[in-house]
Amino acid sequence: MKLYFIRHGEIDANIIKGGSEKLNKTGKKQLKYLSDYLKDIPIDLIITSDLERALDTAKHLHKYYPKAEFIVRPELREIYRVLIGGPPKDHVSSETKKEDKKRMDSFWEELKKMKYDNIAVVCHAHVIRYMIGKVVKITNKDLWKVVIDNCSLTEIEVVKGKAFLVSVDEHRHVKDNSRIGHYNMYAD
Repeated sequence: MKLYFIRHGEIDANIIKGGSEKLNKTGKKQLKYLSDYLKDIPIDLIITSDLERALDTAKHLHKYYPKAEFIVRPELREIYRVLIGGPPKDHVSSETKKEDKKRMDSFWEELKKMKYDNIAVVCHAHVIRYMIGKVVKITNKDLWKVVIDNCSLTEIEVVKGKAFLVSVDEHRHVKDNSRIGHYNMYAD
């Protein structure tokens, strides 16, 4: 089984604090490139976060894969950044970290058991980083520094219950400068 983790398209909130959560012009352009890039992969299932930016990204992809099953999963909402080595935020309880870890671990185990050939998982950068950490044993500090661009593709292959990281932050499909990953807004 191949898992294609896709970060949602760009939104203004990725660029400016307090910006819109809707896909912006660049995010829509990124989606066009991504859809063209994926067109030859027979996606069987699209699973998405229920947050607007991911849901809009997944709905767009579903137009290219109308026969694919489409599932909305609140478990794929963004996770607390401390879980992947990021700095703590004020007013976020330690319980949030525990709850997010439990939800991600449960989803990961469920995902590995699914009986599909090609699954697109549309979600958020921290979720993708966490999933990378489930496959590759690296420190949280290093995991935090992994760049996950908007509309990038991170591929994980699961064979007989064992997961292998195939690619991270793949963005060859972006044909111009319509990505924000030329800098890492999370790195030290």
